[in-house]
Amino acid sequence: MMLLPDQSSRSSKWLFRAWHGRTTAHFRIRYRPRGADMRILVVEDQQDTRQVLTGLLRRWGYDVFPADSLKSGMDRLETEPPIDVILSDIGLPDGSGYALVSEARRRGKRVLAIALSGYAYPSDVRIAKLAGFDHHLSKPCDCHYLHTILQDRARWTT
Repeated sequence: MMLLPDQSSRSSKWLFRAWHGRTTAHFRIRYRPRGADMRILVVEDQQDTRQVLTGLLRRWGYDVFPADSLKSGMDRLETEPPIDVILSDIGLPDGSGYALVSEARRRGKRVLAIALSGYAYPSDVRIAKLAGFDHHLSKPCDCHYLHTILQDRARWTT
């Protein structure tokens, strides 16, 4: 038996080869990193940014639910399975990320809340923390740092 990287795909899949006599059986195994069953709500009104973040998070193996407004983000909070992480812009067309996270906390949701915003002054970071955000990332996002935050979350939830 051998476990080899699957060269036919750019995703994190592996090819499992088993020899049975003279035949070879191929099985595709999807590698899911630890904590990859984490569900992330991405609330971002800019379509390009939302698509890039969604694609990146899915490539890392997370279940991602994009939303383009405060209302759609609030609606997603009430669905099952529950959201584990909120990654939200602060300035949204129909409200703010502050309102989203404050409401999630008021409802007793145990989520990791990450602000992603162009508002990056120290006072903006303090306001985000007071509203209930656990982390504040400025745009453009340091993806390595975001990945580290998510991996840390995966460690304390598994």
